[in-house]
Amino acid sequence: MNPRMYTEVASAPGLWFAALQPPHGTTHDSVADALTNAATAQVPVSALVDDDREGVNEVILTRDPSITHGTPATADCADAARALADAHGWEYRMGFGTAAGAAVGVDGTAAGVIVLMGLRERYFRGATSYSVLDVHDGLAHHGVTEYQLRSGWLFSARHLGHGVRTHDEPATLLSVAAADLDAVADVAFSFGQMRLIVADLAHDRTYVLRQPIEHTAHLS
Repeated sequence: MNPRMYTEVASAPGLWFAALQPPHGTTHDSVADALTNAATAQVPVSALVDDDREGVNEVILTRDPSITHGTPATADCADAARALADAHGWEYRMGFGTAAGAAVGVDGTAAGVIVLMGLRERYFRGATSYSVLDVHDGLAHHGVTEYQLRSGWLFSARHLGHGVRTHDEPATLLSVAAADLDAVADVAFSFGQMRLIVADLAHDRTYVLRQPIEHTAHLS
């Protein structure tokens, strides 16, 4: 991968995803509140929220390795996800990795990597947002035709000393061959994405790619 675009900045062994299904008609705002309240000092929240006009269909949780805060163990993530589901009457539908069962929303056995990628430039509200069609077009430009894609909203919540910091933006969860990760990174870079969460199925690890520090220092 071109280091001028992204470098690996944090990594943790193991894979973990969980898919939670709220009751029909559950609103995006109520899910955002639930996810915010679920974040703890030990287990932050990183999720793809799949919703439509009738409400939220599914919440896909993943791990988000951090240089500063570390990465929670997969077992702790699973416990937190089940507690979240129980607290709100959501169905804990499926997950994969060392803490839970089958693939979530994608064919994990066929995937090399699964990438959570936002679709709004940098971290600024009101900045340009890209569509799923833009993702398809960008991958096609690089000759990538075999992949699976889930769309929704990226929602993250991290418990800090002064409270909970949250972030949300449109996003996709992409399952692609490992050889196509460079193409995904190039598309993400063209969208102004500062960081990507990558689950590497072949090597059983989760890591973060971030733009070089000179591109991100002014955002800290």
